[in-house]
Amino acid sequence: MEEPTLSVNLDRELLISGSGEEVTLPITTNQSAWKAITSASWLKLREAGNILIIEALANPQVQERLASILIVAGGKELQVGVKQLVDKSNAITLDPNEIHAPRGAQEYRVRVKASSDQWTVTKEPADASWVTLLPRPRYGELIVNLDENKGKGARVCSLKIQAGNASTTLVITQDGMPHFFLPYMVWESNLEEAEAFEEQRNSRITMRPREADPIQGIRAVSYFQFSTVSSAFQQVRYEYVNLGTRFLYKATLVAQDLSAINKAELLDFLAKEQYTKRTDIKSTETSQFFVNEQKKVHLQYSTDDAAKEAYLIFTPIVEQSGSYQVPEALPLGFPFVAGSTKAQVEQWESEMKGEKSNDLTQALGMLAYFAHAPYFTRYYLFKEDNPNLLDAVNFTLDPKYQGMYKYGGLHFMGREFDALIKSSGFVYHSYDQRRGAHFYINETKNLRLAVNMIRMANLELTRCQVTIYKP
Repeated sequence: MEEPTLSVNLDRELLISGSGEEVTLPITTNQSAWKAITSASWLKLREAGNILIIEALANPQVQERLASILIVAGGKELQVGVKQLVDKSNAITLDPNEIHAPRGAQEYRVRVKASSDQWTVTKEPADASWVTLLPRPRYGELIVNLDENKGKGARVCSLKIQAGNASTTLVITQDGMPHFFLPYMVWESNLEEAEAFEEQRNSRITMRPREADPIQGIRAVSYFQFSTVSSAFQQVRYEYVNLGTRFLYKATLVAQDLSAINKAELLDFLAKEQYTKRTDIKSTETSQFFVNEQKKVHLQYSTDDAAKEAYLIFTPIVEQSGSYQVPEALPLGFPFVAGSTKAQVEQWESEMKGEKSNDLTQALGMLAYFAHAPYFTRYYLFKEDNPNLLDAVNFTLDPKYQGMYKYGGLHFMGREFDALIKSSGFVYHSYDQRRGAHFYINETKNLRLAVNMIRMANLELTRCQVTIYKP
């Protein structure tokens, strides 16, 4: 018995015009009978000898539509794909063809081009009261007004525009109040750029930098502060060199309500933004440290349980250029142990030829001495509840030694001083962005060393503070 054969002269799908038409398709088979079927309601099929006549209705949609025809002959089957193009005479075109709106109240004018000026528009969902429509078919225009979105999430409404059998859909997406977001981080840029960035997301400036005025009881402010529409971070702060508007070097997000921060969600957000937890800096109960290696950004996440606030402090990672001179051995000043007294400090300073300075003591509010290299000054903090017991040893290095380097208002540990500290039995512990201090721990000597930079007169000095380490 001869094997059934069945074929058509098509190397791709059958194309049919959008206006509707009748096309013929020759069928090649060795069978005396064959049949064709389709599930597409817009196609009608007729058989005439070995010719398949395909009649397609006009396409009322504004997109192409697809169908398939199954041809069967003596147990042999063949699928023929059909694509009907758009009927350009019925198509509706929109400009814009979608709307992605910010959360604020907005008005949009949509140009509507249709074959008739009798088009209509409906909303889905119909109760989307935040969308107000003013159709103007005679002018080929649809005016869309959106209310401010005061919710946390984005919201969506679809508009169906119909003219006769043709229809199309315009999707409106409106942003809600952001929860987590990132600050503007183009380092060394000017305030105008951050201000424009914040205005785009409806933030407004609420505070500017200022010098302290002790007489008026006014504290110093080092940043420009914006109030935001974020439900998590209500404030964002930007810091520039010398309390000015140029050279951005730090950005801080402030959450004024810790209960609004879900830590797991925050960590997930940071991970999506490519921030990974730092393993070279020890995290604490109140501070965690992250890094974005690609963008070279350091992040400190700190919480203040007393104030019920949280801070995300973003700073650039800046490599050291050149090399710095440091002392041959790490100076630690007075040999501090628990229970050290003021009398012991004064005796030691006398032996070390420290020069007590009444002016410096008055200025610092601490017992202060000028000292020989490798020191510049040494000064001491005593316990508030017992002024005879030592609480902290402070000293600055001789100006010829540079333990740190600056970028804007940031202080970074120099490679040489960091190596000197570590070679003296200390290990790096943590970094406090808010205080600008790097911390090292020596568990053998039970000491904690904090290093930062201070300005004394016209000098930028490396300052060290030694305290008793309390694990």
